[in-house]
Amino acid sequence: MMSKIIALPVKDDSQKTALNKLIKAVITEVKTPQQSKDSAIAALLANIEPVDLTEVCESLGWTSDTKGNPPAQKHIKVAIVDTLIKTAKKNNWHIIHDLGFFYIFNGAFWVVLLDSEVKQLLKDAAVKMGYIEIECRDALFVDKLFQQATQDGFFVEKNYTKQSIINLKNGSLVLSDAGIKMKPFDYRDFLTHQLDFAYNPAAINTVFLNMFCLIKIRGAPCRR
Repeated sequence: MMSKIIALPVKDDSQKTALNKLIKAVITEVKTPQQSKDSAIAALLANIEPVDLTEVCESLGWTSDTKGNPPAQKHIKVAIVDTLIKTAKKNNWHIIHDLGFFYIFNGAFWVVLLDSEVKQLLKDAAVKMGYIEIECRDALFVDKLFQQATQDGFFVEKNYTKQSIINLKNGSLVLSDAGIKMKPFDYRDFLTHQLDFAYNPAAINTVFLNMFCLIKIRGAPCRR
């Protein structure tokens, strides 16, 4: 016969306090730290270098007219977004536009970007590429850059293999019928959170042990 697990009635105030603390320690909200987003954006912008945007336009099919006029602003915005996409891929930094949201991969997981943050990123990138700053600061031009980025997408390959994965500080823990195994971070898994601790198979979870000690198995003492 299987032992029944029952919760002891907790009447003592000290026990209630201890139990509440344990519950709060176990049930925690996983939040995306702002610094992860900022560092990912800064790392991408650090790789942006001055570029001849006229040459980029020519590589995309633009040709000058007989008067030798430079590319129009509508061509420049395409060149800027194209350069940003290629720079991100070259340096293994990924940005995608998926289901109405932009995400940036920080090396461990995907961080969602607000539209205002994407616009600031595009403006800063355009300035670093060498485009005229007063044009880059024009709100209408920034909006056009954003529309171009939304259209072009930044799509990357996703891993559609159905897996149960827990993202940790030292890698991704894959749970399957064959057992558990650690693997390096992979942007294709499209994980958007990371727990704030590393996987250690020898670790002892004292929080759960303490909680279990407040739940007795009838007829058996609490053992650690």
